[in-house]
Amino acid sequence: MVAGKEVDLQRMMDRLNKTTTDYGMKNIKITIDREEIEQATEFCYFGSLISSDTKCHKEIKKRLFSPFQ
Repeated sequence: MVAGKEVDLQRMMDRLNKTTTDYGMKNIKITIDREEIEQATEFCYFGSLISSDTKCHKEIKKRLFSPFQ
């Protein structure tokens, strides 16, 4: 998603979250060529660990104890 202002991006994300919740799409199954795509529980994005549980404990530990600082 792209927005000119932070507030606009937040508004779009809030709308997306409400829509996915309203339609029960939080844990959907997506298939490509009849093969189910695995939903990631965490991934690295621009060096930061993003997790589906919205916790940041692993990211904090990674930053505190990383030998590459």
